[in-house]
Amino acid sequence: MKEMKSGFTLIEVMVVAVIVVILAAFAVPSYQSYVKRSANHVAKSVAGTIAQGVATQLAGGTAALYGDAAVSGPATINIDASVSVKIPENVAVTIDAVNGVIYAEHYENGGEVQSVSI
Repeated sequence: MKEMKSGFTLIEVMVVAVIVVILAAFAVPSYQSYVKRSANHVAKSVAGTIAQGVATQLAGGTAALYGDAAVSGPATINIDASVSVKIPENVAVTIDAVNGVIYAEHYENGGEVQSVSI
């Protein structure tokens, strides 16, 4: 009786390797796109929260915008005693008082500048 050898042939291993490379070629760009969208969402969320707090203070007449400001995370912006915004790491926030716009940028992973009007 002939003895059977167990294991994979070189061709089988190469076919599996080609399949893995093809799957990775599609997965990596999708993952990078997902990370970029996520970074943009974080920046937009931070800018929106700050804009909402500042707009509430301006509407109530308890605050006024006098000059521009910029801050990079990690940091916390205290708009008043009830509104505190945490800025995550790798996010830069710029407040343009003249035009009434808050810009936030996630400067890692190709994040785009997100702006919210006050």
